[in-house]
Amino acid sequence: MKASFTPFGKYPVIERLFELINQISEDQLIMILKELLKDKFSDYMFKLVIEMSDEQQTALLKKLQKKVHPNNSDDRRRYLRKACLIPLTYAVQGRQFDGYILDISDHGVFIETGNAFFSGQEIIMTFSAPRYQKPLTITGDIVWSSQNGIGAKFKQLTAHQHKAITAFSENKAEVYKIRS
Repeated sequence: MKASFTPFGKYPVIERLFELINQISEDQLIMILKELLKDKFSDYMFKLVIEMSDEQQTALLKKLQKKVHPNNSDDRRRYLRKACLIPLTYAVQGRQFDGYILDISDHGVFIETGNAFFSGQEIIMTFSAPRYQKPLTITGDIVWSSQNGIGAKFKQLTAHQHKAITAFSENKAEVYKIRS
């Protein structure tokens, strides 16, 4: 078979693919790509996100947050939190990180981080609450992310975890020495 020269060079299959891509809806194209790529679809989406400009990434983040959390108002924090500086280790998608909790309540935490995460990702946090010797390991969901850090909501606290966090977060008069 002789290669024909087209505006795309000697690749008639690619030329035909571009023609067909332009003729179908984006929804149909996404469904076909998901079917073809299977488990690697998210990997390709992440690659596309990395190649976006900062402005495009920010716009995409806002749109996705509205889709994932349509009823969220601009006032994200529903519960008062206590400012703190508690070292923690946390894991997201099997990767482990170190950081600091900057505020806490019995509903969630704000973690200072320069790493990029997405709303809806599960997070496993391990840290020590003041006056409790045994570290707490708590599972939660990332509910928002910014350049400065992430907000995580606890999924379900045991009675012991709830007591440890409440005792610390509701006591405003005491000053706690940070343990590392």
